[in-house]
Amino acid sequence: MKSERDRLSDDWRILENQNITLNIQSAPITGLGFGRPYRYFVPQPSLDDTGFVYWSYITHNAIFWVWMKMGLLGFISFWYLMGWRLCGA
Repeated sequence: MKSERDRLSDDWRILENQNITLNIQSAPITGLGFGRPYRYFVPQPSLDDTGFVYWSYITHNAIFWVWMKMGLLGFISFWYLMGWRLCGA
């Protein structure tokens, strides 16, 4: 059985994933850009009281965070570069 803390964390991440999806849909090609907070289309509880001040800039889902920040072309370029470098080409 999950604790209340785990349930709240899971619920928060579901809301965060919905906001990531909607942010990607709002700027799919160009992305939001680094240093800009993502928009909350779906309200999320604040994490200001946790001490982590970058919660509105950095998401848990790092793969789609890259797309949200860099747009589709940046996303493809970034992962191509990672694959190219890791494969030793």
